[in-house]
Amino acid sequence: MTVAADCELLVKALLATPHAAEAYWQKWRREVNPDAMSEDCVRLLPMLTTRYPSWLTDDPARNLMLGLAKRAWTGNQLMMRSVVEAVSSLVRAGIPKPVIAGPAAWALQQQRGQSFRPIFFLELLVSREHVLTAAGALSQLGWVPAPGQVLPREADFDYMEGVWLRNPAGEGLKLTWRLFPAPPERAAEWEGVTPLEEADFQGVRLWLPSRQAMLADALAGSRDGDLLDWRCDAACLLNSGVINWDRLKRWIQFSPAARIKLQQLGRETDVAIPLDLRRRPARVWFQYDLVRSDYRRHASANREEPSVAGLLRYLCERWQTPVWQMPFRGLFYLIRYTFGSPD
Repeated sequence: MTVAADCELLVKALLATPHAAEAYWQKWRREVNPDAMSEDCVRLLPMLTTRYPSWLTDDPARNLMLGLAKRAWTGNQLMMRSVVEAVSSLVRAGIPKPVIAGPAAWALQQQRGQSFRPIFFLELLVSREHVLTAAGALSQLGWVPAPGQVLPREADFDYMEGVWLRNPAGEGLKLTWRLFPAPPERAAEWEGVTPLEEADFQGVRLWLPSRQAMLADALAGSRDGDLLDWRCDAACLLNSGVINWDRLKRWIQFSPAARIKLQQLGRETDVAIPLDLRRRPARVWFQYDLVRSDYRRHASANREEPSVAGLLRYLCERWQTPVWQMPFRGLFYLIRYTFGSPD
């Protein structure tokens, strides 16, 4: 998403080191009238004022800023109660360790660093075999498919990553079975995230994706329904600890856009991002390299010497297509994965 022009300095303050962050803040205060600021600023201010409370000392807009932070905090408490209720319902239905994803997970992760992240919707990750059971359990709490949404059939799971639900209060919940983009024939391999991290909310144990999985989701996952710039989540996660770059690289391999976002973060932050992840991918060769590396792993696992004939057999099995249809199927995937939208 693109933030309003008057919010860009606040985003830069979140991305910057503490010393540089205050300089961006002071510039924003000189240039923007808080009484006329955009909604993007309203949503982002609690993240900064909670992290740097000293900035509000002697600020004439202090009461306004604190009021925004208090309102956001109250909203988060209500959303977290809803997510705890939903998780408890899924556990009672026999679903092991339903994972909190999306804004609620980012809020809990950033809370450990004394930071604040507003929650605009809920997201729960379960395995595809538990999706219908989860939807049934959530329906007892009033969560039903949002307008235009239907529960997936067995044939839909490879082509969808989640379904949106609404409750009587108008809150949104995305029930998902995959955080990262993947082609349909590989979709099942990209479901589930390990290892998981534990978090606590008012004495209730919750499960979150690891920092690496959350960072990959911020870079490559769908941001529909969120109202915060992706850089805010990505930068906070990058600064929160050591990142397993090899694992991250694997999770974002089907999203050239994620590489482009990492390149942007490399320019806007001081985080040391590996050079091979900062290169902008050439989309045609990006897809070719994926297929070639997958085939080489397949050949190695089957103790076969890589060959053109072996690659053809592998693609026939992978795409479930007879040999005579391979040129048409290959053209279809070339258009879909190379020239289509990267997200």
